[in-house]
Amino acid sequence: MASLHACVLYLLSRHRQQEALIYAQLGTDKYPQDPHLWFYKASTLAVLNQFEEALSALAMAVELEPAMASRARSNPCFAGLRKSEQFMDLITVSGRGW
Repeated sequence: MASLHACVLYLLSRHRQQEALIYAQLGTDKYPQDPHLWFYKASTLAVLNQFEEALSALAMAVELEPAMASRARSNPCFAGLRKSEQFMDLITVSGRGW
């Protein structure tokens, strides 16, 4: 699992989002309970302007690990979603009872 994390992060750092998405998808398929892989998938999809899919993946990450909401709040990959009501609902931890 750690190698998938490293691979996705490396590809993202090299602006190779399409490849990063492939590995993030493999990761979430193989390790569906890993919130980090869902978060990487969400951030990659957001950068690729696949906003609906990004929100779905981010929702899964936050469901598995509520702290992912604060990570998304400050992550520049989600800049394209900052005006989305769904995104704001996901990152507003206080409104979720946590």
